[in-house]
Amino acid sequence: MSMLSTLLKSADRAPRSSVTRMIALVLAVATPLLVAGVAVSAFSNTAEGATGAPNLPAAIVNLDATTKTLVNGVETTVPAGKLLTTQLISGQAGSGFSWKLTNADDATAGLDSGAYSAVVTIPSNFSELYVSTGTTSPAAASLEVKTNGAQSYVAALLASALATNVNEALSASVTQSYVKGLLGGFTSIHDQLTTTAEKSGELVTVAGQVSTLGAGMADGIGKLSGGAETLSSGLEKASTSLAPLPDATRGLAELAGVARDGSALLSDGITDTAKKQDSIEARQLELNVKIAALSTDLPKLSTAEVASRVAAIKKLSDDVALSSLDVGLSLDAGAVAGALLKDGNALISKGTTTLADSMPALVTGIAGAATGAAGLTSGLQQLNGYAPQLVQGTAGVASGVGTLSSGLGSAAAAVPSYTADQQATFATVVATPVVTTVTDSQALPSAQVATASVMIPVALWLGAFALYLLLTPFTAQALSSSAGGWRILRQSLLPALGLAVVQALAVIVGLQLIGVSSANPLGSALFVLGLSVAFVVVHQGLIALFGRVGRMLSLAFLVLQVAAAGVLVPAALSPGWFQTLSSILPLSAAVRGMQGLLTGAGSDGGAAIGGVVVTLVVVTGLGLAFTLVAISRRRSVTSLS
Repeated sequence: MSMLSTLLKSADRAPRSSVTRMIALVLAVATPLLVAGVAVSAFSNTAEGATGAPNLPAAIVNLDATTKTLVNGVETTVPAGKLLTTQLISGQAGSGFSWKLTNADDATAGLDSGAYSAVVTIPSNFSELYVSTGTTSPAAASLEVKTNGAQSYVAALLASALATNVNEALSASVTQSYVKGLLGGFTSIHDQLTTTAEKSGELVTVAGQVSTLGAGMADGIGKLSGGAETLSSGLEKASTSLAPLPDATRGLAELAGVARDGSALLSDGITDTAKKQDSIEARQLELNVKIAALSTDLPKLSTAEVASRVAAIKKLSDDVALSSLDVGLSLDAGAVAGALLKDGNALISKGTTTLADSMPALVTGIAGAATGAAGLTSGLQQLNGYAPQLVQGTAGVASGVGTLSSGLGSAAAAVPSYTADQQATFATVVATPVVTTVTDSQALPSAQVATASVMIPVALWLGAFALYLLLTPFTAQALSSSAGGWRILRQSLLPALGLAVVQALAVIVGLQLIGVSSANPLGSALFVLGLSVAFVVVHQGLIALFGRVGRMLSLAFLVLQVAAAGVLVPAALSPGWFQTLSSILPLSAAVRGMQGLLTGAGSDGGAAIGGVVVTLVVVTGLGLAFTLVAISRRRSVTSLS
C-alpha cells in the first residue's frame, strides 16, 4: 500500500530537453488530426455505389444448372442463377455491396479472413425450382446468404438486409412473370373462344344449307311418292283388265273344238267337195295352232301383241266360216254342220268382242303405270342430285361441330383447375418464390454480445490508460536506489497489476449483472483478467519510455486498433495494411479473442484464441522491455547529471 501511495505522489518529473518538450507539444496539438486521420483512412479502400455510399465486398457462388421450360410452345433455356447474379451485380437487389463472382473455396476463405462481408450461394436446382411456379407442382427456390459476425456485427446485419432485398426483388420479378403468364392465358382463352364463335357462325351457315337441301330432298321424296302411287294405280287397272282374259281364251279353245267337229261332219257328208274340205281343214288346223299358241303365250305377251294375234285369229276364223258356208250350200249334211259352225263362230266372235272391249282399259292401266314409272324416275333423279350436296353439307356440319368441340376443349384446358392444397401452395410460392437462408459462420448471438466483444477490450485499454494518468511507472527514489531494474519493475508494477485485477473483476461482475452471457464463462473471465494485466503492462512501458507522449500514443493506438478490428467499419472496407495491423495490434487481437469466447469460437476457435493469446504475450513482453529500457535510460541521465 505504501508503494501505491508513493507511485500516486510521485510525478513524472524527469528532466526534458526543449526539443523533447516541443515534440510533445506538437503531438498534443496534432492528436485530433491523428485520431480523425486514422478513422477516415479506414475507408480508403472502399468501393462506392451510385449514391456515394461505401459498398461492402461480397461474393457470389453460382452453382446453378440451367433448366428448360416451354414458353409459348417453344422450349427455352432458363438460366435463373445467371439472371440473379446479373441482378445482384447491376440491379437494385444487390445495392450496398461490391460483388465478385467466385468459387466456393475462395468465398469461404474470404469470409473467414474478412475479405468478404457476405457470400451468396445459388444452389444447383435454383433454376428448376424458380420456373416451377408455371407448373402444377410449384416449390420455392432456396438461396443461402452466409456472413461472419465475428468480423463485423454491422456487416452481418447488412447481409441480413440483403437477404430481404433479394427476396423482395425476386418476389416482384416472379409475381410479374406469374401475372404476365396469367394474362397471357386469358388472351389465349379469348383467342380460342373467338375462333369457336367464328366456327359456330360457319356451322350455322352450313346448317342452313343442309336445311335447304333437306327441303329439296323432301320435294323429291314427295314426287317419288306420287309416282309410286300412280304406278300402283296403273298396275291395279291393268290387273283388273287382264282378269277376264283367261276365261275368254278358254271359251275360244272350246269353240275351236266345236268348229273342228263340224268340219269333220262336212267331210263325211260331202265327197265332191274334197279339195275345199281339205282347204277348210288346213285353215282350221292353222286356227287351232294360233289359238293354242295364244293361250300358252298370253301371260308373256304385251297388249299390242295380244291384240294383233286376236285380230289374226278372227280373220282366219271368218275365212273358215265363209268356206264352210260355201260348202254347206252344196251339201245336205253340210247344212247341219254349217249351222253348227255358224253358232260356234258366233260364240268366237262374241269372245273376241269381249277381249277387244277389255283392251282399252288394259291400255289405260299400262299407260298409267308408265306415267307412274316416269314420276318415280324423276323423283329418284332429283334425290340423286341432292344427295352429294347433302353429304357435303353434313360433312361440313360434322367438321364445324368438331372444330367447336376442339375450341371449347382448348379453352377449357387453358383454364387450370386446382385443389385447395394446390391453391394454398401456389399462393405461398408466388408470394415468396425464393426462401433465403441467412447463416453466420461465427454468429454473434445478439447486439449486446456484439457490443460487449468490442467494448470490453476497449474499456480495459481505457482503464489501463486511466490508471497511468494517476500512477507513475516508477519513482525517483527507486531509480536512485541500488536495486536492479527487474526489482524496480516488479515493485512499481505490482500495485498497478492489483488495480488491473480489480478492474477485470468489476467488468466480469458487471457483465453478469447486465445479463451478457458467454458460451465459455470461465475462459471469458480468465481472458478478461489477462487482457487487463497485459494492457496495464503495455501502458507502463509506453509511459515509462515516452512519458506524456506515451499517453498520446495510447490514444492514437486506441483509434487505430478499433478501426483495424472492424469496429468502426467492417474489416472488408479497410485497406490491406489495416487488415495486416489487425492481426498484430493487441486491442484488435483482444476483440477477436473476446468474440470467439462469447460465441463459442467455432470449429477452429481454439487455434484462433491461441493466436490471440500469443499476440498478447508478445505485447506484454514488449511493455516489460519498454519499462526496463526506460529505467536504464533514467539511471543513465541521473548519473550524468
